[in-house]
Amino acid sequence: MFVAVNHINEKVNPIDTTEELLRYQSKNKQLFCPECKGQVRFASGEQVTAHFKHVNKQDCSYDWEPETEEHLRGKILIRNWLVKQYPKAQVEFEYKISETNQRADVMAIFPTGEKIAFEMQCSRIPGSVWKERHNLYRSANIRDIWIIGQSVHRYGKTGGQVDKQKHQLVSLVAAIYEEMDSVFFLDTVNETIKGFYKHNFKYWHSETILCSDEENFDLIEAKIFKRVISTDEIRDDFKKWYIEKRKNELREEQLAEEEKRNETIRREREKERALIYKKRRNEYLTKLNHFQLDGTQRNMSKKETALFEQLLDKHQYDDSNFPGVFNVFTAYNHLISTPHCLWQLWIYDQFIYQKIKTNDKIWLPNIQKRLQQLARKGKFRYKRSEDEHFIFAVYEYFKKLNHLDIVRQLSFYNGKYQQIITNQLPLNENQELNKCVAYYLSFFDLEFSDAVDPYIRSQFKLYKAL
Repeated sequence: MFVAVNHINEKVNPIDTTEELLRYQSKNKQLFCPECKGQVRFASGEQVTAHFKHVNKQDCSYDWEPETEEHLRGKILIRNWLVKQYPKAQVEFEYKISETNQRADVMAIFPTGEKIAFEMQCSRIPGSVWKERHNLYRSANIRDIWIIGQSVHRYGKTGGQVDKQKHQLVSLVAAIYEEMDSVFFLDTVNETIKGFYKHNFKYWHSETILCSDEENFDLIEAKIFKRVISTDEIRDDFKKWYIEKRKNELREEQLAEEEKRNETIRREREKERALIYKKRRNEYLTKLNHFQLDGTQRNMSKKETALFEQLLDKHQYDDSNFPGVFNVFTAYNHLISTPHCLWQLWIYDQFIYQKIKTNDKIWLPNIQKRLQQLARKGKFRYKRSEDEHFIFAVYEYFKKLNHLDIVRQLSFYNGKYQQIITNQLPLNENQELNKCVAYYLSFFDLEFSDAVDPYIRSQFKLYKAL
């Protein structure tokens, strides 16, 4: 440790207190650990940087591992540099942060109240451990700057020879470089900084090697910008790069926030649609349970009723055997005013029923023209504002006929051409089966098709097997 308290509870350190006084206080047992209040002794010599150490082994987190000479000297250099560069700042060794239970190697407290913690890291801790400590500083609203001991740095090799553009990345260094946009090594013997900056990056970077130019300068000349230690020239270039980077990050954050808002809106709309579909399904199932041809005809015009009765008589359909395949709901049925039982039966009668060859083709735009001709005769109604769009209901209906293997779409991308697979439907007297077919075809391919329960599915399969 580099800080102790004396017998009158004053903090002392080897920089601000004379060695003679510290030796006297140590000899007279007047120096104590700031953390556990246990007795410490002062140590100094030609080969040892001055420091304090517990007299007896204590269960104390303050100096739980021995400090290297590089670490002790690094703290002194960082402190002296800060005192010279920022004379108005309060600079302290081994500053305790009560909120996170951390102890910064050196803490600079500026007149504005801003705190910057400086860590002299000489051991190769995992990047994940560094990340945890970094996040603790952030949680306490303290800016942290990490300086790595030169002993951690290693050059890579090319062809078996040292390559000074290749720098080995241990987990710690890689984590700091990625998060902080820079990384620094302090040579405590020559008192110089070796720095690597993303704005200067020109070559390549892997998980274990950073191929980059290095910047070397005296520590005493260094300035601070954000979490970067640099000279004035490097700082100006980094500042331009950093401002542009932040602009891009802000744009990305705004886009992410917008996407998040849009996703929330989409989810709300999906919930609304789910409720609407559920309501429609329930309403449709109620209609199917009470389906009567007379009730359907009440919504037809006189000419539509005459056409419907003509088709019912031709195919011998009544309430007991009216096929569910002509009672199908599609998402576009609302574009056609004529009840769907009529126009779906009419399509079957005109374009599928008893065609000479079952592989005859149907051209759906022809159906649109024929329906428009019926409309002019008063036998078919659609919303005039949807003159070009009512055909969507027909296209959707043919998708459902595809599922029943009555027709097959000939092109994956275009539904205009359909081939007839079956040119006549079986006559089925089972009203329950017809109801299940109508319900299944109406809702199996919609987004919320989970409402089609296993019973209805089984009935549909039974009908397909007829």
